Amino acid sequence: MTKKPVFALVGAVNHGKSSIAATLVEQGNIGVSADPGMTQVCQKIEHHSSEFVLWDTPGFQDPRTMLAELGSQLSEARKPLAVLQRFSEKYASTNTFEAEREVCKVLQDEPAILYVIDSSKPLRKIHEAEMELLMLTGLPRLAILNPTAFPEHESEWRAKLGQRFGVVAAFNAHQASAHDRIALVRTLATVVDKWRDALSRIADEIENDWAHRVNESAHIIVDLVAKSIGHTRRVRVAPGEDKQPLIDAAKRGFHADLQQNERVLHSKLQSLFLHDKVGLADKVEFTYLNDLFNSETWQVFGLPWWALLSGGVSVGAVVGGTTGAKIGAGGEVAMPSGIPLTVGALAGVLVGGVGGGVGAMYWGKSVAQPAVTEGEKPSTLTAMPQSFLRNTFGYLSQTGTTITIGPIQGKNFAYVLIDRAIGLVTHLAHRTHAVSGVETLHAADIKQELDSRNASADHWPKSLTTCCEIFLEKTRKKIATPADLEAFENKLARHIHKVVEG
Repeated sequence: MTKKPVFALVGAVNHGKSSIAATLVEQGNIGVSADPGMTQVCQKIEHHSSEFVLWDTPGFQDPRTMLAELGSQLSEARKPLAVLQRFSEKYASTNTFEAEREVCKVLQDEPAILYVIDSSKPLRKIHEAEMELLMLTGLPRLAILNPTAFPEHESEWRAKLGQRFGVVAAFNAHQASAHDRIALVRTLATVVDKWRDALSRIADEIENDWAHRVNESAHIIVDLVAKSIGHTRRVRVAPGEDKQPLIDAAKRGFHADLQQNERVLHSKLQSLFLHDKVGLADKVEFTYLNDLFNSETWQVFGLPWWALLSGGVSVGAVVGGTTGAKIGAGGEVAMPSGIPLTVGALAGVLVGGVGGGVGAMYWGKSVAQPAVTEGEKPSTLTAMPQSFLRNTFGYLSQTGTTITIGPIQGKNFAYVLIDRAIGLVTHLAHRTHAVSGVETLHAADIKQELDSRNASADHWPKSLTTCCEIFLEKTRKKIATPADLEAFENKLARHIHKVVEG
């Protein structure tokens, strides 16, 4: 059986070896810290698919003294690793060269060496001693420039590295994309001849896996949208029982259902991009964009009302559904000019000429509100405040009935779900596993990032918007076919690919 590729991360203290390991193998539970010398012993780390192995080693503590003792022996030895073995045995019962002995132990396994340096830090004599020692091992090696700040010393590093390393690669562990990881593995294939074929295959598999993740994210999002826009809750009202408390409780449960569905979606996306382990190990909390029905969310996300009226977007059958406005806490929407317009006034403008009447005054508040259906007969004014319904109609029946809560009436709801999900995918796709710490994502910040990438729903190409509207309309009418779902899923996946690769 062919031995899987093995690499030893070697270098000075606090130059980012653990960060490189975390990013390459996509594991957030590796000891990564800004404190020098956190890695005290060698740590074996396997890629999540177990295709290759990394050894994260402690940094050299005294390479100049070690080189002075071993330099001539290594340069003359036919088996340099045997020299390192004897060196380790010599100091095994002492406190001397503890870090160096840990490195020597890993090198006995004949790995390829990944020499990690922070090119934002100046080159010193101890670094030259490290390079010399690694060159004298005779093992295949690659130098990785991993700047933690502006790489102002890169040119001097490259000049010196070029004397002892055949290849020098730039790889920022805190900013590297999936394509950067793939490119580094392909570079390793050119450095280590014995693993050339294996590493080329691994690079292909990582590339295919990444494409699968993006496609799967589109599938997960479309599945959530299909479930959410058709979601309902039912409550049975006994004869003579006061309906309103039951309706109010059912509405709260209805909204909680949708929020839980979205939380499950976010959890699936985190697992898909292997970031759930980051949360467990480092206590990172992804408090994503506030609650689904938080007023900030509805101010920031979803298509603006003028986009829902144009660009080929279909108009819903219910009066007032054409607004699709971004609703804030105060019941206002933003006109293209940025001037707020009250919901009542906007509704009057939109439907006054077509007989919108009283219902239009309240429609703006229904963007995140469910329909309420009694028995088999839906109420077309269910988005109105319950006080209005009670005053207008009173309690309708004393014979007992079933009341259905949902689905959500506002057209914008689906776009809010999609934008929020794509925002999370974009963040997870660009967050490397070297990044740690608590992180709260705010709606406005994520929306701004999406807009900068032309990724949010109001920047979609017409073909994607049209495909989405067809899917949504058929889903609402319960006539969507697997082909409709696949068509939208494929277009959305292509859009997400462009977003995360941009």
